[in-house]
Amino acid sequence: MSTVQINIIRRHLVALGAPLYLVTLRRSATGRACTLGEHHAAEFTAGPLLARLRARNAQGECIYITPHSPGHHYILIDDLDRAGLDRLMDGFRPASVCESSPGNFQAVLVAAREPASTSKADQAQEQSVANAVMIFLNRHYDGDPKISAARHPFRLAGLTNRKAKYQQQNGLFPFVRLVQADGGQCDRLADLLAAERARRAALAPEARPYAHQQIDDDDAGLARPTCSAALAKRYADEFERQRLLALRLGWSVNESIVDWRATLVLLNEGHDPGDIEAALAVASPNLARRHRYQGGADYARRTVAKASRNRAAKAALSSRSASGAAARAVLSPTGEDEDAIEEVEMEGGAE
Repeated sequence: MSTVQINIIRRHLVALGAPLYLVTLRRSATGRACTLGEHHAAEFTAGPLLARLRARNAQGECIYITPHSPGHHYILIDDLDRAGLDRLMDGFRPASVCESSPGNFQAVLVAAREPASTSKADQAQEQSVANAVMIFLNRHYDGDPKISAARHPFRLAGLTNRKAKYQQQNGLFPFVRLVQADGGQCDRLADLLAAERARRAALAPEARPYAHQQIDDDDAGLARPTCSAALAKRYADEFERQRLLALRLGWSVNESIVDWRATLVLLNEGHDPGDIEAALAVASPNLARRHRYQGGADYARRTVAKASRNRAAKAALSSRSASGAAARAVLSPTGEDEDAIEEVEMEGGAE
């Protein structure tokens, strides 16, 4: 390995500043991956680890690292094109930026964690805050929509990207290019993390179990729809009631259909649709996992909108159906209202 490559690796790791890095090897031809454990930065530029990484990279494996620091978050925004990177850089200060493949960039932002706590629950909540911010940033800047965890591997600069589709006509593969290595922490990322912590802390105790949901795009990604603790609890109670009802009837439990039925009940009770959206986003179980690509707030909007259309269609149908014959005509295959009703009746929640 050339001195130039070693210097690139050193600069990349110095910019990140983590005490340890988990090394992951992935064979491009098969997708199989293995880890080589955690290593100090100095091990990457001299000794047996450097020789091993060089050999495995030459044999067709891609080299990834995952920084580990008890005091810092490392937030990856991956699969950025040049336009997305430029938008990100207009306000955020990455510790490092790499061109992981031609025209495709990965940026890493660093910010401090909350002071360490001995409570596992607090540690999990802090990690959940970072996860939510990472998901938002990747969505907002057109990065990788599949990323859902803040502790995520990314490519090590100075080695080659061995994916077959990037092989050049001369048989060589492109290097992962280090574009920027300024290091340091990002103040705007720290602000995002602080705002998400504050949002969760402001929730009433009965709503806090549902605080893991994704943050929304409003107010530059910080503002989530807010709702009263009472309505969040009402939604959670109705969700559970509908879930238990499905189990008693022997139906399979689809969480989106349970959301759908709970939403209809709250609409029929006269709650404002916007308030129901916020309650669904806060109180629907496992929403971040179920809708990590589209975003929980978007799912809540679509579910409430469909439920509202359902109620309006049924109200219109009821007002026009003076007789059973008239009702059958409206619901016939040629009826103009069939699509409006079938869409909401058959699909359940807005998957």
